[in-house]
Amino acid sequence: MAELGSNAERYHTELAALINHSKIERVYLSGEAYNACWQLLEQDRKGGHVTTHLALKPLLLETLQDGDVILLKGSHSTRIHELVRWLEAQSAQ
Repeated sequence: MAELGSNAERYHTELAALINHSKIERVYLSGEAYNACWQLLEQDRKGGHVTTHLALKPLLLETLQDGDVILLKGSHSTRIHELVRWLEAQSAQ
């Protein structure tokens, strides 16, 4: 959502309501843009909120289990693709 312009913070924050009313069980967020979203998430959905996508690695290693479904969302500028490649390498081991 890096390309959202002046409404970026609002869009990030509005995700909390959508997540809270979904079947998503656990949410991991990275970056300051998600500060307000994190505060609004239901407590039992909070997996972790970190400063960078790479800081998600230990959280995911600790909590992911076989059969889990993961949805990663991030603009190319956030380099989320690095986390995707890392997860792929982990699953190949």
